[in-house]
Amino acid sequence: MTDAELFANLDLNQPELAAVKQADASRNIPGARAALAAHLRNRRAPMWILENQPPKPTPRDVPAAEKILRHQFDYTKGPNKAGTLDFGPKIDWTANPTEGEARTHLWNESLNRHFHFRTLADAYWRTGLDKYATYLLFDAGPVGYSHQHEDKLGFVLWSHGRQLILDPGNFSNDRSRWHWYVLSSAGHNTILVDDAGAEGQRCALA
Repeated sequence: MTDAELFANLDLNQPELAAVKQADASRNIPGARAALAAHLRNRRAPMWILENQPPKPTPRDVPAAEKILRHQFDYTKGPNKAGTLDFGPKIDWTANPTEGEARTHLWNESLNRHFHFRTLADAYWRTGLDKYATYLLFDAGPVGYSHQHEDKLGFVLWSHGRQLILDPGNFSNDRSRWHWYVLSSAGHNTILVDDAGAEGQRCALA
């Protein structure tokens, strides 16, 4: 999707998009982008109900969160066998403790998808303790071999039980523009150089 296609598919007659419409009519694409970004940052509607409702915590939330703060993660060692990996003071994000019949690269991938943020958020809602509250993840690892998103130097931020700066997550493995957007640098909280992301990708939706 090009910039022109993006703005052509927006309803620029909406009053709140007047600045976007004016910049687009003047062929000021950087100005139109900036105006759209400002609108999305500052709008007060729609208000998503799910974002304003705390989760329903369970008694398991706090003990599970405490394990995460100690850098302890459970995993399956084999049929009917479970283990706990204790990283100590520093997490090794490349570690893979699985072995034998249960050995799989999926454990390492799951660890790096930060499933534990949700547990920490639930513990914060239950207790109000700030030690569970704010986590910043910065991606500075090597380029992967498969299932690669162009998200290097990107970051996500959780604070006080909510995601404030998000990762786009996953999308259907199709040929749609949204699939490519979710994979691109523009779809992540990272930098573009001369309007291009990693591997020189041009980023119309940045």
